[in-house]
Amino acid sequence: MKLTTNPKLNSLSRLNPPKKAIHLQQERKRIADDLHDEIGPMLATLKLRVGSIKGILNQKERDTILDEIATDIDFLIHDIRKIIRNITPDKLQRYGLFRSIEDFRSLVQKNNIHFDFRFEGVENNLKEEARINIYRIMMELINNSIKHSRCKIIKLFFKTYPDKTIIVYTDDGCQKELIGNSYSGMGLNSIRSRVDALKGRITFNKDFQNGAFCQILFENKTLLKQ
Repeated sequence: MKLTTNPKLNSLSRLNPPKKAIHLQQERKRIADDLHDEIGPMLATLKLRVGSIKGILNQKERDTILDEIATDIDFLIHDIRKIIRNITPDKLQRYGLFRSIEDFRSLVQKNNIHFDFRFEGVENNLKEEARINIYRIMMELINNSIKHSRCKIIKLFFKTYPDKTIIVYTDDGCQKELIGNSYSGMGLNSIRSRVDALKGRITFNKDFQNGAFCQILFENKTLLKQ
C-alpha cells in the first residue's frame, strides 16, 4: 500500500508549527540569551583580568588578583549550573512547584537574607508549562535580589482565587543598576517573556531604590488544567 502526503496539510504544518516546536524555539532563545547576557560578559572580564597579570611584578598584588579571578570563576560555574538547571528542572518534576521554591530558602539564607514564602492554592491543577515558567520567574527574581540588591528580606506571596492567580514579590534592597534605567537588564526581559507566554500581566515599581516590587497576575484558564 502506497502512502501519499497531502501538500495542503504539509503547507499548513509549516505555517502553524505545533506547540512543542514553538516551545523548543523559545527554550533555545532563552538559553542563547542566558549565555549571551550572563556567561559572555563574565568570560570577557576574566580574559582581561588574566591579561592584566602579565605586567604586575609585585607577588602580593598578583596573588590578590588571582584570588579575585578564582572567585569570579566560582560565580561563573554557579551561573552555568543555573542555566543547566533551567533546562532540566528535575526538582520541579519530583517535588512540585511550591516545594521547589521553598528549597530556595537555604540558598537565600546562606546570603544572610530572610526568605518569607507564603502560598494559598492547589498546585496539582497547574499545567506543566505554567509550573516551569513560574518556577523560572521566581528563580530569576530571587537571583536578582541576591546578586544585585543587598537586601535583608525577600517576601513571596502566591495565591490562587477562583478565576485568577496573583504572585507578589518584594525585597528591601536597592538595585542601583536599574535606578533611572529601563527594565532591559538583569533578566527582567526574560521574566516578561515568560509572563507573556502564560498570557499574564506584570507590574514593576518605577525604580528599585526603595526595594523591589513585582506583581504578576494570571488568568486561571491559562494556568490550570481543564
